[in-house]
Amino acid sequence: MLVTNSIFKPLVIACLVSISVPVLAQPYLYIEGYGKTESQAATDAKQQLALRIYSTVDVSEKNRQVKNNSDVDSYYSLESNITTLPISVQNMEAMKSQCDDFGCNYQFRVNKDIWVDQLSRDINKQHQLVQQYITYQNNDWKSAVFTNKAQTLLSNSHQSILVLSSLNNDVAETFNEQQIVLERNTIDRVQNISISIRSASDMYSSQLKALLTQKIGAASQGDIIIYVKGNVRKGRQNNTFIAKQDLILQVFEARNPNVVVSQKILSEIGQSSTSKEQALDAAHTKITAQLNKNSIYTLLN
Repeated sequence: MLVTNSIFKPLVIACLVSISVPVLAQPYLYIEGYGKTESQAATDAKQQLALRIYSTVDVSEKNRQVKNNSDVDSYYSLESNITTLPISVQNMEAMKSQCDDFGCNYQFRVNKDIWVDQLSRDINKQHQLVQQYITYQNNDWKSAVFTNKAQTLLSNSHQSILVLSSLNNDVAETFNEQQIVLERNTIDRVQNISISIRSASDMYSSQLKALLTQKIGAASQGDIIIYVKGNVRKGRQNNTFIAKQDLILQVFEARNPNVVVSQKILSEIGQSSTSKEQALDAAHTKITAQLNKNSIYTLLN
């Protein structure tokens, strides 16, 4: 039996799921949520509201052919995944509930005008902070951190504008031009800041150098240098092998390469009943997970 390579045809369908016109015409949005407590029901209601406001559907099409002797069988499958924008609703009120032995169904309402005002204030504040961050023009570590913060804020404001456009498109339009200008200026700042990664000669530091280089798009030479160095201690306690891995991250600037401008030490302990090597692998896995989960700018800020 021969199984040919599967052919994946990813399809992405972005859908702005508008609330029906009669609902939008009302001053309140009404949503239902189910849960054992009001808090659980409120979480469920917010998820339902997010689906109604804005959702993205990712569709993966898979076609697989299996050759069995002289016959060829084809298998087709279609998988879809719906994601929504994170939404923050601070003025959701519980109106009524109906409970049974399994839980309660709550009806909530949200005042649209209050929500629009909240989103508008948030977007305006985020835009002001971004403008402050990208005004700092030096090609140093402080500028790199500020630029990363600006990118995060713009991602949040972009999502808020999408939500706002479903509630009041006229108000959302007033922020679009400023959003585009700030995104363009922030991209210019990113392109003007170069970071390189250097490491000690141990194997784990070299591996992390490759990981960080790919993660932040580092260059071979840069105005900012991030240095990676590992330190290991191994031992045994009773029948358990123990390894402690320290990872030292240091930031230097090319204009003053002998001064550390920021430093972070990550430490993890791994254990194994088999060997010191497996214990060390366990410690490495924990540190690598931290680096994958967190931004290098956050760790070293």
